[in-house]
Amino acid sequence: AGTAWFWLLAVGAPILSMLALIPTAIFLSQIINGDATDPTAAAADIFSPASVIATLSGWFIAAFCVVFGALDWRELRHRGVPKPFHWAWGFFVILLGWPAVYVIGRAIVTKHRTGRGLAPLWVFIGLEVVTLVVTVIVYVSAFIQILGNLASVSANVL
Repeated sequence: AGTAWFWLLAVGAPILSMLALIPTAIFLSQIINGDATDPTAAAADIFSPASVIATLSGWFIAAFCVVFGALDWRELRHRGVPKPFHWAWGFFVILLGWPAVYVIGRAIVTKHRTGRGLAPLWVFIGLEVVTLVVTVIVYVSAFIQILGNLASVSANVL
């Protein structure tokens, strides 16, 4: 009971999240390397292209998840699956920043109703683990860079 829409959602959401880390990493680098004493520079960083793209990519991923969830739900109804997991659960991606509520609920309900449908869930979980590792690497490297900057500033003060 894996529709193309659900496969695209299960594979696409984690990949889009990893791609969204690129402007996020650039934005973090801009903030870290910016002039902390200049408030106008800090404000300019917030409206930098990297910041805007990072923000918009989050909204794009949320829309992607909701739309593909609705298309998946429609396809399941068309296939005659009784009471498929409702696509509106996909809106939890806005609250959580993560489409897991729809993906997990949909996989479990479809498995219960049809006897199959867990493969996309396992692929999603695997890709989410990879996404988590990449995210941790990006943020830890930013933190290390901050510590390095603090050490160099304190060395210059002394």
